Amino acid sequence: MRRRTTLNAAADPSAPQPTRRRNTPIAILAVSAALSLATLLSGCGTSASQPPATLPAAAGATTGTGSAPPLATLPADAPKFAIPADFHIVIDADSTGDATKDTVLLDAQYEFYGFVEALSTGDATAANFTTWTMGDAYSGLSKSVNAWKSRGERLTGTDHIFKRTVSLSSGGSQAVYSACEDSTQAYPLKTASGQRGTNTAGTGNFTLWQGTFIKRTSGTWALNLIFTKPGASQCVVS
Repeated sequence: MRRRTTLNAAADPSAPQPTRRRNTPIAILAVSAALSLATLLSGCGTSASQPPATLPAAAGATTGTGSAPPLATLPADAPKFAIPADFHIVIDADSTGDATKDTVLLDAQYEFYGFVEALSTGDATAANFTTWTMGDAYSGLSKSVNAWKSRGERLTGTDHIFKRTVSLSSGGSQAVYSACEDSTQAYPLKTASGQRGTNTAGTGNFTLWQGTFIKRTSGTWALNLIFTKPGASQCVVS
């Protein structure tokens, strides 16, 4: 049974092809467009031509039926994230039993929370975002932050990250990361009026994330490259 950790304002047919995003428009420019936090990044910027060759494949999707899994607890010293109370992030803990891999998974949570904070506040320079996001990943994701800010929008609803996996490089300085995302319950919200838009993405709400984390001298694992595949069969939940 998977465990999940929930964040709100109080707490904080083969391998997928990469989304190349450096000099192309952001995919989500209209209220009714796809709302996946990965889908909205399509066209925003990474430089690598293909996903890391060692990337582990995501396991087959589950239906999500049955009793709700227990919630994991974030560390007592976890950073605080400025995320609106009406937007919730649910992340399955997916503990590996390996201390280093679990550290990468925790920093991956922080990176995602930091990105959502930046989207919510319109501040691509926020410390929680820049601490866990660097290089081409930062270049692409920050463009998304600025695009949402220019439209006067943020996210509301719920986003679910699950089936996370980590594979470490032989030297231990890099980690290959994979995760599935379900954004069927996420919606755009006009910050000025509070008007909620619609989500018409369909299976595009189920997105496979793949990328690499690099260990900084500070010991923090930061996202350096990110690739996405909306509608990935590995992630679609019926």
